[in-house]
Amino acid sequence: MDDKRKRAKPIRFGYKLWAMCADSGYCFNFFLYCGKEVTQSKNPLGTRVVTSMLTVVDNPFGYTVHFDDFFSNYNLFKILKEKGFRATGTIRDNRTEKCPLKSVKEVEKTKRVTHDHRFDKKNKIMLSQYVLSKGGIKTRKSQAPISQPKLINNYNKFMGGVDHHDWLLEKHSIAIKGKKWYWCLITRIVDMAVINSFILYNLLHPKDNVSIKEFRSNIAVAYLKLGHGRRVQKGRPLSIPSTSRAQVVYDVCFDEKNHILDKRDNKRRCQFPLCKGKPRTFCKKCNATLCLPCFPKYHDKSYAK
Repeated sequence: MDDKRKRAKPIRFGYKLWAMCADSGYCFNFFLYCGKEVTQSKNPLGTRVVTSMLTVVDNPFGYTVHFDDFFSNYNLFKILKEKGFRATGTIRDNRTEKCPLKSVKEVEKTKRVTHDHRFDKKNKIMLSQYVLSKGGIKTRKSQAPISQPKLINNYNKFMGGVDHHDWLLEKHSIAIKGKKWYWCLITRIVDMAVINSFILYNLLHPKDNVSIKEFRSNIAVAYLKLGHGRRVQKGRPLSIPSTSRAQVVYDVCFDEKNHILDKRDNKRRCQFPLCKGKPRTFCKKCNATLCLPCFPKYHDKSYAK
């Protein structure tokens, strides 16, 4: 790479993260690229990255993997076939293991939408050379529909999950600068966790149609309310940590899910305001000591105002 290309790169310095994402942008696995590795494996970097990413998959037969020509090579497709994965990817001419395909120049000289392919019956791998000829029709009115292999259609449809994940990250990322070199990695991981949560929330609640900005704002508000109304304790600290509502995420108290009443061995002061009772019962989810009459009031928003 010459100096001119280096200056044209948008980010010249930084860290590289390998990631495996669904077409929705949900990240299943990632790890940091730490430079050249000292390994006994003869496989190239792209093969090692793909096989390492797929170690989190329990059922290979239920997924199809898509990757570009940086990772793909003929040996990688053989390895994935042995593991039970279905894979599709673009491949460079020097990685086809001398497959007797027509060259790009030969295919371009033929009629429009010509393609050439070869099929390995032993390993069940197909390589194809598909090129749109340069002498295509120029005007829109005279353009006729052309047939396209389903293989290319599926690749274009499901490829780009990592780019979509990065696009969601850059919309509202954490803008905190730190002097420590690893701080940007920590904020990046937090952002990735937020994006995954955002995607899952929209899958479970499609009618809400929450934007990523609103979703991140709700998370920030929930954490800001953790300290709202906290009493300043004077004197010697208690041996048992306090379990007031201020220590529980605000939305968790009122989500009406899995709030179960349980009993302790010792009595404690009821944590509902203005209640002087000392029951043994407590909310197992909120970890708050509550009397039987105070239990429904504690989880009701109208009493929290």
